Amino acid sequence: MKKLSKIALMLVLVGLVTLSVMACESETPGGEAGDKIVEPSLSIAEMIEAITEKHQFSAMESLADDMMAEFYHVDPALLEDYVANMPLIIIRSDELAILKVKDAGDIDTVKAGLEERAADAMRSFESYLIDQYEKAENYKLVTQGNYILFTIADDVDAVVKTFNSFFE
Repeated sequence: MKKLSKIALMLVLVGLVTLSVMACESETPGGEAGDKIVEPSLSIAEMIEAITEKHQFSAMESLADDMMAEFYHVDPALLEDYVANMPLIIIRSDELAILKVKDAGDIDTVKAGLEERAADAMRSFESYLIDQYEKAENYKLVTQGNYILFTIADDVDAVVKTFNSFFE
């Protein structure tokens, strides 16, 4: 009888330890165990400013909501905040946009619009400015949580690295 009660006590203790470990894992903020949502250290406008100060872009203008939908194929109602810059000169392909999507479920929709924008940029340069076409062809689309970077730039990988640094 003593052996049976010792075994039962051991099983109960193992069960309690297992339950306490599982409870600790499920309390991690952001969803599943180990997930962590990182917010950037700067606002979107500050990120754009920091990137344009550090990396070379041609003169650009910011898009208003109606232009965002027309050129970037993105409904501004899906966005919490954004800055999207296109070149002032039609012979340059430089672009820089950072968007914060309101609902994570809309990230793929927004990315699809940005991919369509990249295709438009490539089409506009493919037959007359090959260097700008090649730059547009090497565009980057990077996601950090609900934030999306879309860029066409000379040193596109360095721009991505700078963007990612805001989330460290």
